[in-house]
Amino acid sequence: MTENDKNAFAQIMYGLADNFSATITPEGMRFRFDCLSGYDLDQIKKASLYIVKTRKFTKMPTVAEFLEAIEGNESDRAEEQAMKVIEAVRMIGSYGSPVFEDPKTQRVVTVLGWNNICHTEETKIKFFVKDFIDAYQAESRRQSTVMISGSVPGDVRQLLSGIGSSIKKAS
Repeated sequence: MTENDKNAFAQIMYGLADNFSATITPEGMRFRFDCLSGYDLDQIKKASLYIVKTRKFTKMPTVAEFLEAIEGNESDRAEEQAMKVIEAVRMIGSYGSPVFEDPKTQRVVTVLGWNNICHTEETKIKFFVKDFIDAYQAESRRQSTVMISGSVPGDVRQLLSGIGSSIKKAS
């Protein structure tokens, strides 16, 4: 969205607030706009309609709910990525080296091994999909932890590292 979309965005937010018998402050409006500015107005409209049609709670939807309505949840994304891997197997085969746009998919494929994935029997594809989804979600959690730990002050990080070492020694 751009600055030109602010009025249309505000109309959507006021409509949601009315639907959910909520109020929205100017600060809340700016915050939501900033958080959702990476998406176009059409995506925001579609997400709003989806939220209004499916949500049962009577408070204003969170930014996270908008993101989930636009992008899907982690499980949806993982399943979609598993299908892209299967498609790449069929198109490229074991002699190719696929590159996936999603860095989590690229990491999971690297960990699972492209050659191993390519040699999965057709009858075991559903097991591959389940394993891929589990690995993708684990990679998402790992990346979240890395992002969070990167913002932890050095002395706290050192303390956490010491606790981790103590736990390993005790086991």
